[in-house]
Order: sequence, then structure tokens, then C-alpha cells
Amino acid sequence: MLNGVDSVDLMTKYQIQVANTLPAPLKAQALISLNQAKTRGTTTVCITPQNVASVSTPTAIFTTFSRMNARCTLVKGTATALTQNFTGRCDDPASFTGNVRGTITLRDNLRSWVSETVGFGLVPDVALAALKLPSKTLVRMQSFTASYLSSPTCPVATVASVTP
Repeated sequence: MLNGVDSVDLMTKYQIQVANTLPAPLKAQALISLNQAKTRGTTTVCITPQNVASVSTPTAIFTTFSRMNARCTLVKGTATALTQNFTGRCDDPASFTGNVRGTITLRDNLRSWVSETVGFGLVPDVALAALKLPSKTLVRMQSFTASYLSSPTCPVATVASVTP
């Protein structure tokens, strides 16, 4: 969300706009990838029982979460058996540049985890225009991710993520 507005459609339009500026071969591949993302926000990945260890504690999830957010420098904060707080800075002119803070929380006896991240910073001008805000306006970004360690479509434990 950007300033309280769901940004999924907004960012999809921005990604298409960026893809259309690419050279033909890259443009074609980018548009194919975007078309395949029609179920955007939901992903199911089958993982081995050995990989379940990488998502068995909030600190382990944080390590994976940090790698998934390569344009962010995230720093672990206080932790308990069920939560891992973090702060950091993201520097991605294509999506968000600013300071962030968040929490990763295990739920349901290790069967799921959630992450909420909030930050203040800059987003691409096309996103600001869609929000009817002037260029370079600071916005409040909020994202929520929930992952579940089971799925009827996989023979072993899975991770399914949803980011509304």
C-alpha cells in the first residue's frame, strides 16, 4: 500500500510501462513474465523437509527474507521465540527508496509466518502521478506477507506466499 492505496495495480502498470521501453528481445521476455504473473501475489513453492529448517524460526526466516529483498539493507532487532523485529533501508528507484521497519512472526505452531513492513520514502513518479501527488513526494509504504508451510499440491512441506 502507498499512502493507504493498494499499489498492486499501480505497480503492474508501472512495470508494463518500463517493459515497453526495453529493446525488443528484452521487452518480449519482460511482457511474457508480466503476463504469467496474472496470479500475482500468490506463489506456491514445494520445498524439501530439509529446507523447512530455513523457515523454522523467525531469525531463519529473516535471513531468507533479507536475501529476497536484495535492494534493502535489513538489520535484525529484538527477537523472541516467535518474532523477529528489523529495521533497514531500501534503495530501489524502480519501487521504493526509504527507511523501513518490520516484524516477522511465526503463527500456528510453525505452520505459517507473517511479515509486515512499513516505511517512509520515495516511489517512482508514475506511482505518485496515479495517486495524484506531486513528483518526489514522500509516501508511507506498507506491505504484508503471509506464508503457509503446507499445500495440497505438493507431496512435502511447501511455502505459499500471499502479498495483498
